[in-house]
Amino acid sequence: MADSITQIETSSQVGDGSISSQLVAPPPFNKPTADAVLRSCDGIDFYVVKAIMAEASSVFEDMFALPQPPSGPTATSGCGAGTSPLGGDPNLADDDGRIIRMTERSTIIEHVLRFVYPVDHPTIVHLEDVFDVLEMGTKFMIDCVVNGAKRRYETLAKQDPLKAYAIACKRQDHSGIHVAVKACLSRPIPTADNYIVELEHLSAGAYIRLQKYHRDCSLAIKALNVDALEYDHKEVPWIKSSIGYAFCWMTTVTPQGYRGIKQKVPAH
Repeated sequence: MADSITQIETSSQVGDGSISSQLVAPPPFNKPTADAVLRSCDGIDFYVVKAIMAEASSVFEDMFALPQPPSGPTATSGCGAGTSPLGGDPNLADDDGRIIRMTERSTIIEHVLRFVYPVDHPTIVHLEDVFDVLEMGTKFMIDCVVNGAKRRYETLAKQDPLKAYAIACKRQDHSGIHVAVKACLSRPIPTADNYIVELEHLSAGAYIRLQKYHRDCSLAIKALNVDALEYDHKEVPWIKSSIGYAFCWMTTVTPQGYRGIKQKVPAH
């Protein structure tokens, strides 16, 4: 599966009628028979089928129902306001009525389209990209993109919870913050030894709140009788949200196996 923009120096027609160019997205978003072209803010053209986009997004459906006004080559956001993006596919006239100029980067548009189209879903590896995909999915009201991005974020947050927490705080994504806080409980309490560059954008208050919550959960567990409740450790979540509180779950090893302990502590 092609997961990146095609890098070929020249533009030409290939055997199946699709376009191969450094300014055209990889298959299946390079077929000239498509009736719409999404041009990213960095100048990559994605040839898409209106019917597929309209089925996934009511925003695109309404957009396609309206006459497309002519638009200039200036990006308004995403790649930088006031900048002129690349011209896209050189075989496509700049005033082609199929062109829809997007404010998102080509990487993000491709991720989104791979959720929408009947192809393998994307494997997003960068947390920042996950948030950008989630933002585009929310903007265009594409449920499969929003849900897919959230699932991917949960996976990446488990792998690098402190980084996920820092990025979620920077973007003021409260849902993402709670997912990351939950994931942080599976690691030692963050200290100066846990420095990552993303912490440069994290306020001292947010960092201290994370440490305090982590410490409160640990103290709550120490105060309990470890034999109080028994659960399969694979089935017990770290936190289960409640109104104004969180139920903090930890696991410990006893002669009888794994045991889960539940304690009510102030929510983050």
